[in-house]
Amino acid sequence: MKQFGSDDIAGLADRIYETIYDDSQWAGIMEDLKLHLNGSHGAYGFYDTTTGAQNMLAAECTPEYAAAIFDPELENPLAGHLLAAPPGSIFFDQSVLSRAEFKRSIFFNEWFRPQGQHTSLSVILFRQGAISAQLTLLRGGSRPAFEASDEAFFHALMPALRHAATLRTRVGALRLADKSNAYEALQIGFLMVDGHGRLLSANPAAERYLVEPKYGLDARRGQLRAHAAAEREALRRLVAGVCRDADGLPGGDMLVSDPETGMPSAALSVAPARDASLFGLPVARAAAIFIQDLADRLPLRFEQQARALFGLTVKEAALAAALAAGRTLQQAADERCISMPTARTHLAQIFRKTHTSQQSQLVSLLLGVLPVGP
Repeated sequence: MKQFGSDDIAGLADRIYETIYDDSQWAGIMEDLKLHLNGSHGAYGFYDTTTGAQNMLAAECTPEYAAAIFDPELENPLAGHLLAAPPGSIFFDQSVLSRAEFKRSIFFNEWFRPQGQHTSLSVILFRQGAISAQLTLLRGGSRPAFEASDEAFFHALMPALRHAATLRTRVGALRLADKSNAYEALQIGFLMVDGHGRLLSANPAAERYLVEPKYGLDARRGQLRAHAAAEREALRRLVAGVCRDADGLPGGDMLVSDPETGMPSAALSVAPARDASLFGLPVARAAAIFIQDLADRLPLRFEQQARALFGLTVKEAALAAALAAGRTLQQAADERCISMPTARTHLAQIFRKTHTSQQSQLVSLLLGVLPVGP
């Protein structure tokens, strides 16, 4: 077993600080920790106690064993410490229960033993909300159980470990602020929610969408929701899907309607943020949601394509595009400086050519067959 002095600790601490900007450094650091502490396996990552999601920055367990560590059926006797111990805590399996009790446990026989391991040392580095950062080393084969000298090594390294975990979160928050500001400059609403739709962050544009009644969205009690029941359920499914696990849905798009007119008013795009801690958020996985006024998402070619596909005149295509962008018939008429009788005449011709009979049917048809977005 390699012996490290103060210079070695300082060098390792310097490398730990490099992980603030480069998570890939953890693989090499874990190899050094195993070398010094005679470990056979190691893992470092973030765990979300609310959802059970994990974001492992370095791990040698198979994904199946990593996912099962808190499985209630395995009755992990170390779980309470891993989930609740304060930052800076260091503990072994034998500091929680005797070796004899540990070896009789279901967890030992169905998690440790099948992997060829028999003892562990865990370090709690950071907690923010439901998120904790945990580092664990395992020993197997003929290696002895962890002891006080191993704990002393981590105590010497603890300031760097904890500071790096905290700084990673702060850098992530700055990264999220830059992203939010970039979308703000484009007048695109950008917000992040957890798997239950709870609001984690929102740029000013998103906040404007949430308070303007015509967009049919709000975040009352801190939870994002759409006003229309069908849209609320569609949004819930999209958010839950992208936050569920690594194999979750890749995301998707949907429309939200003006509660007063029933016409689509904004377009939402939902995308996964599988490592939400990278943005300083207190969850392992989140959903990134982009909101844009539907009028801003209609491309310049929309009217041209409507004319080609349905045989509309220039004036009819312009009116159809306005309705597809969420305008009422009165608003569309006012913007085009035409009377309501003229607007109704154009609309009747549009209905005839598109084989629809209501504005909602027309808008659904247009948005279904013509592209929205650039």
